[in-house]
Amino acid sequence: MQRLAKLFDEWNGSWKSTKGPAIFITFGYCLLVGFALSRHEMWRDEMEAWLIARDSESIRQLLGTLQNEGHPALWYLLLTPLARLSYVPEAMQALHLGIATLTVYLVSRYAPLSRLQLMLFPLGFYILWQYAVVSRDYALGILLLVMFCVLYPIRYRLFPLVGLVLMLAAHTHALVLMLVAAIGIGLAVDVGGAIVHDRSAFDLTHIRGFVLGFALIALGVVTSLLHLIPDSHYVGPTDSTARDLRSHALAIGAISFVGLAGLLSLLCWLQDRLSFVLVCGLGIIGAVLYLDASVLGAIVGAPGIKAFALIGLAAHLFLLYQVRDRFSLLILYGFGLTGLLVFFSGIFSGGPHHHGMLFIIFFVGYWLERLTRPAALHPVWDRQSQILDIVVTLILMSQSLFGIRMAYQDLIRPYSNGKYVAQYIQSHGWQSKHIVGCLDFSAQTVVGYLGIKNIYYPQGERWGSYVVWDQKRRKNIGLNNCLQSAQSLGKDVLVVSSYAEEESLRSFPFDKVAEFKGAIREDENFVLYRSRQWTP
Repeated sequence: MQRLAKLFDEWNGSWKSTKGPAIFITFGYCLLVGFALSRHEMWRDEMEAWLIARDSESIRQLLGTLQNEGHPALWYLLLTPLARLSYVPEAMQALHLGIATLTVYLVSRYAPLSRLQLMLFPLGFYILWQYAVVSRDYALGILLLVMFCVLYPIRYRLFPLVGLVLMLAAHTHALVLMLVAAIGIGLAVDVGGAIVHDRSAFDLTHIRGFVLGFALIALGVVTSLLHLIPDSHYVGPTDSTARDLRSHALAIGAISFVGLAGLLSLLCWLQDRLSFVLVCGLGIIGAVLYLDASVLGAIVGAPGIKAFALIGLAAHLFLLYQVRDRFSLLILYGFGLTGLLVFFSGIFSGGPHHHGMLFIIFFVGYWLERLTRPAALHPVWDRQSQILDIVVTLILMSQSLFGIRMAYQDLIRPYSNGKYVAQYIQSHGWQSKHIVGCLDFSAQTVVGYLGIKNIYYPQGERWGSYVVWDQKRRKNIGLNNCLQSAQSLGKDVLVVSSYAEEESLRSFPFDKVAEFKGAIREDENFVLYRSRQWTP
């Protein structure tokens, strides 16, 4: 046991931010993720972003389409020039690999982690697979949050750059936007306290930098929030919430501004007294929301989800307790965590790819806690810090197990069968025929891999490539309506269906020609139908 403890202490040392190990870790990570990406079948959420960027004729049209997508524009704007150069969606995967690799390099090079933690971090479920192999806008937001952590030690000297990084981060994803708002509040408390404590340390150049930085953060938050509020035609998972936000946007904005100003004033005035209250209050709120059925029920059939939720909650609360004496960090981390939990419980329960932001805010909080940890600690605080380091290491170990397991599953099973449906159609030369897609959001994957501009979506009664989330989508739901719409298009019609039932075939002139099963995403298993009056 003593030898094991000694070995752990040895591996718990720091790399001391040397380039060699960072490059070694990054190179290995790039090879591993690159191989996984080459075997990964993209699914609809990945392909939809590619199709929107590919088929939008202008930036204005792109932004108009995104008004009903619930996603900010930065990821789509990066994809647009790639989509102009190539119709091959693998170009998006190459860009995503570069973003994920840069994130791991910055963490390996600058994060104040132990050797063991730095080696485990790239193997985690979210870093190795969910936010690396699956090509979505989350990775871009994580990269920018990591850049913020890298800049944190020199934030006073380069505050406009900090503001720019956070402004861009606010335009990557709605959940990252919440974290940026929390970080902005924490930075306001931090900068205000630093100025009050030592006004002589900040000249006019610093003050101008602070003003510009906070202006950029505010601009990013406001513009992203305005872009995320959909128009009146939107129909999606959060349409009722969107309508409420749209109807009361002005009142909500005014109340939020006044309330935030008052809250910050109160926090700065009663800093010492409120620290304990905030820790307890955020802990209680987090406990209630983290154990809410709508959050835990979002991962259907996940083994031991309640146990993992309790472990995660305990880790979050312990980190909150550790930063109780660093008020700005307490505000930054506590507000970010609570905002995410309120969102998952009251607005959209989400899935594992959404819940990963709870891990990201934990990692950001731990990074900043290590940066601001006093050099000389009371023995009790030193022991608590050691316990926190061990807890984080154990979390990264468990993340690595899940990450390697999920990457292996993705290698041996198709994540989506859309790629193989497209290959089957191309092998028979059918891509020029009329193709009907139902369900519409699942069929997007096939469209992207086929590289065609249009198929027919009975839901919405429209030709196109990507889904338009409006009221018309509520029409022609179900396989019966799909086949009826397909029949009206003529005799040379292919139907790509993710519906499972087959009784409808007796009433319509279609034959099943192929079936694609076994995908990890069960709603992206497909059946291919062909009209009986087929012209070879």
